[in-house]
Amino acid sequence: MPRPGRTPWTLDEGEPSPFLPDFAGFERDELGRSYWPDPEVAIRMMYADCDPEDARVAASRLRPQGPLPNTEPCPLDALPSVPATMILTTEDACVSADWIRWTAAHRIDADVFELPGGHSPMLARPAELASILSGLA
Repeated sequence: MPRPGRTPWTLDEGEPSPFLPDFAGFERDELGRSYWPDPEVAIRMMYADCDPEDARVAASRLRPQGPLPNTEPCPLDALPSVPATMILTTEDACVSADWIRWTAAHRIDADVFELPGGHSPMLARPAELASILSGLA
């Protein structure tokens, strides 16, 4: 969640880390891109509660992510003033629930919906995720 003029991972004092302490497994290449060298680790981190075949296919489709989304300051003068909602997955192995709640309350005044499961509800719980999203539309 970027803030105008700041990089995404610049934290305020007292702000919890976006990532859980055990989140690991991705590396950076010579161009600064992040990637997952071991598909099994990517599956454990992001697709643990998915159907095993869906998890394998999803991990096989991962590609390096360029560095700019993580290193460039947000170019906006202000975030748009719009209603916002964050979906917190309660067993996410990557993103901290404390950070989601903190960000919702302190950065964007968002509602938070909790959904059981891990990092990829679009694969593990598509009907439940679709129900939340359609209810917001």
